[in-house]
Amino acid sequence: MRTECPYCNKAIPPNAMYCPFCHSRLVEFEKKSEIPRLTFLSLAFLAALAALVWFLQFSGEPVNREEESSVRRELDPAMKRQLEQDEKLRIQREANLGKIKEAKEKAQAQKAEQAKWAKDALATKQAFFDKACAEFNEKAGGLQDRLIKKGEDIIQNSGSTDIQVDIDGLLEEMDALRSSMDTVKELSDSGKPEDARVLLETVQAQYAPLKLKAEKFLLEH
Repeated sequence: MRTECPYCNKAIPPNAMYCPFCHSRLVEFEKKSEIPRLTFLSLAFLAALAALVWFLQFSGEPVNREEESSVRRELDPAMKRQLEQDEKLRIQREANLGKIKEAKEKAQAQKAEQAKWAKDALATKQAFFDKACAEFNEKAGGLQDRLIKKGEDIIQNSGSTDIQVDIDGLLEEMDALRSSMDTVKELSDSGKPEDARVLLETVQAQYAPLKLKAEKFLLEH
């Protein structure tokens, strides 16, 4: 309780509402002066309460979240069913991914096998054409040598030029067929076995009557 006026600082009676000297109202000042004190007390109380809550929260044993979640799963059937469904979906998803991976690896293996087979098949075909060309050149070359020798013998013995013309015609046909066989090998080496096969069959078809014609000529002369 104030014993002096806050305005004129003179002694005043206890519980006076007005200053008898400066006539200032004292009750309003008293209430205003209490506001900061009340505010400070309120803040101090709130701070103490917050400190108490913090202490109670962190001073006890730490909460085991996994254990708490496990207990909740045991106590909550709906959560347990949801977790079971999630686990089934996860297992099914992993199984599907495994099947996709297996199918992809199988497709890659089949593709590699097909490529290997195609490469092996091409190599086999190339070997076949190489052999066919070599055999043809050997046979055709041997027949040409016989025609050339026959022509030389005829010219030396009789000097006839008509027979030499016939021989030259046969040799030119032989040269054309052997040139075609070189083309067969080129097609085979460049990875065109089907084109090589068609040309090979054509050359062989043309060579058969030419060979008979040359053999007949050699027998008659």
